[in-house]
Amino acid sequence: MRLILTLLAATLLFAGCGERFRYVVNGQFSGGHFDGSTVYLTTLDDGILKDSAVVKDGTFRMRGFLPHPMMGELRMGNQSNSLSAEIVLERGKVAVDMWTLRRSGTPKNERLQAYLADKSTEQLTQSIDSLLNHTETAGSDEELASLQHQYDQCYRRYIDHIAALSKRLYLENTTNTLGAYALTRIAEIGAIEYDSLDNLLRHSSPAVANYLPLRMARAQMFYLIKTSPGHRYVDVSGVNFASALGRAVRLSSFVKKGELTLVDFWSSGCMPCRQEIADNLIRIHEDYKDKGVNVVGIDVWDDDERLRLAINQLGITYPQIVDKSGDAAKVYSITGVPTILLIGRDGTILARDLRGEEIEAAIVEALNATDE
Repeated sequence: MRLILTLLAATLLFAGCGERFRYVVNGQFSGGHFDGSTVYLTTLDDGILKDSAVVKDGTFRMRGFLPHPMMGELRMGNQSNSLSAEIVLERGKVAVDMWTLRRSGTPKNERLQAYLADKSTEQLTQSIDSLLNHTETAGSDEELASLQHQYDQCYRRYIDHIAALSKRLYLENTTNTLGAYALTRIAEIGAIEYDSLDNLLRHSSPAVANYLPLRMARAQMFYLIKTSPGHRYVDVSGVNFASALGRAVRLSSFVKKGELTLVDFWSSGCMPCRQEIADNLIRIHEDYKDKGVNVVGIDVWDDDERLRLAINQLGITYPQIVDKSGDAAKVYSITGVPTILLIGRDGTILARDLRGEEIEAAIVEALNATDE
């Protein structure tokens, strides 16, 4: 009787699975010593932690059932210091080397590997890194300007290349999770307009439309539009760094009617952020504070001690809002820092993504326009 009940339960289990299939992940570390460490598997389609395995003799194994193929991420360690690899969870045995980031064993993983290991992408990335390193050791303003120009051109080529590569991958997989992964990359690098993406998602398959990272990228694009020049600024809250008790404060406290407000999203570990502050923002604050211009910093991705040290080192005297919750960065679609924007006297965003000489030029233009 017990055997019959057991067989009946198993039959019901698999009947309830419908078209569920079995996947197997065989992982290894061809470098390093990671025995005893735990590797976690998250399904990116829905953000759910799916499985975990302990590394033994440089290998690990996971297996399970899914109703349809999904993108997965294998990760060992925390978000800031980890080894990770994206894979496609599909029928069959997926082989992945966490050290070399090599995927193989199933058709979609072979295709994903070709996409991620593209030689031209690697060469462009190396060129960008090299130019960035050289800008930090430039011997003159002329050399720095030349290097920054080369960096901008190389980065533009990189974006165009990734867009073309991702579009090709998407068109090969318009109804499955690998296509959703490629379309997300297109959205994240700004290679598709919001309306085009929105229309595409309204007519796409559930595997694409419900892909969590793609929905998040769409939301980010929406927020970027809402905080672009011509739109009214969005009020956000954070912690007033000047308050020893960590009292809440709103951006609107520093956006005064009839005055201009320069808002700098930054973090203490960002060298370009620190350079903008040292070269421009502190001076602008001093030169224009009595001319109807307010400067306020919104610190993201930081802790109090690092922020305090940076403020003391740089000599910042204008107000600071600490974005503890990340809401301010989300609402203003901050994907990189520094992000500097200028709010007009009526609360309308006049300019965004200002850098270097553009900052003061935008302020002068706004002051002259309102004085006429």
